[in-house]
Amino acid sequence: MAAPESPHRQTHLRRIGTVVPGVLLGFWVTTTLPVLPALVISALLLAATSALAPRLRDPVQWWGMLSLACGGLFGAAALLTRDHFDPSLAHHTVNPTHAVLLLAVAGVVAGRTLARNIPEESQAAPKDLLRSASGMTTGVFAAFVTLTYLVSGLEEARIQASQLSTGLTILVFSLACPGWITHLLTEKRIIKPRR
Repeated sequence: MAAPESPHRQTHLRRIGTVVPGVLLGFWVTTTLPVLPALVISALLLAATSALAPRLRDPVQWWGMLSLACGGLFGAAALLTRDHFDPSLAHHTVNPTHAVLLLAVAGVVAGRTLARNIPEESQAAPKDLLRSASGMTTGVFAAFVTLTYLVSGLEEARIQASQLSTGLTILVFSLACPGWITHLLTEKRIIKPRR
């Protein structure tokens, strides 16, 4: 007679079963659109994640929301850099200033949302959301470069890694700086009495 699966293992399997489709769906949606709508969708996903993730009590829903936003961000980064490196797609490129401003606005919305709307009973602090998003983005990046290496070889993997690294750096900085500054300026201060 087989031992029953532990609830801990079942939770991990449910999370994995949520994260992979979430990342793939976010990536697919943003890469099938032109650059500007893809950036808008990515920004909306990130702002929605910052608003909804702290309220979600079910870890599977939390990871699903985060993975969808991560896939959208990754897809937007791939699309942004691809359009600049492929001359046949020159008509799809977006003004870099517009892209950065759009992402900065999304960062401000996300930072303000994280600072003002976190329920007191929430188990997910902003640092948990940022740490998990960072780790997930790093993992997706590594998986993509590895798969590119297996399918197309080292040179193509190096090119893809360079392009995605550039795109992610631009996107993350454009979102994170205004978001963090807004978060710091608008967060609710909870003053704990000293003992």
